[in-house]
Amino acid sequence: MEEELANYRTSLIEVETQLKESYDKLVVLLSGGALGLSMTFLKDIINLNQIVYPFVLLTAWGAFILSLMAILGALSFGIEAHRKAVLQIDDDTIYDQKAGGRFSWLTKILHRSAAVFLFFGLISMSVFVYINVGDNHAKRETTSETTTGTTTSSTSTTTPAKPKQPAGKALMGSTTSTSKTTKPK
Repeated sequence: MEEELANYRTSLIEVETQLKESYDKLVVLLSGGALGLSMTFLKDIINLNQIVYPFVLLTAWGAFILSLMAILGALSFGIEAHRKAVLQIDDDTIYDQKAGGRFSWLTKILHRSAAVFLFFGLISMSVFVYINVGDNHAKRETTSETTTGTTTSSTSTTTPAKPKQPAGKALMGSTTSTSKTTKPK
């Protein structure tokens, strides 16, 4: 029974290692892919002169970059944590201290931070796309076209018009002026 439990423990450690590797690869793939895709998207789909709230895009890019940096830091500190754990085993201090020391703690924090930054970047990018491409953007373009059309039509209606004369007076005035010039004396 002890041997089965030891084998089970070993298999759990191997699965955990595989999951961490997959996690790291996935975060790098998603962060790097989202960063690259958003730059291509910006260049090819959105008119750069009509971007609304560019700080949202910059926030998303910053979050993706921080996610990548966190994963790189987690990998680097993870290597150091393993080295420290080996030294602790060699020095027979593994039971006196936390395995891997502070490097183990930093690795855990950076792994979690990478996921948080990735999530924040994806949310920011979604908001940016919705604002600049989604229904809101179409409504804004329609509103600006309507506003432009209304402005030009309202300018033409606000110019002062000549006061209208009653129909009879206008005809009388033209008749009298014509009669004065055409009557021989």
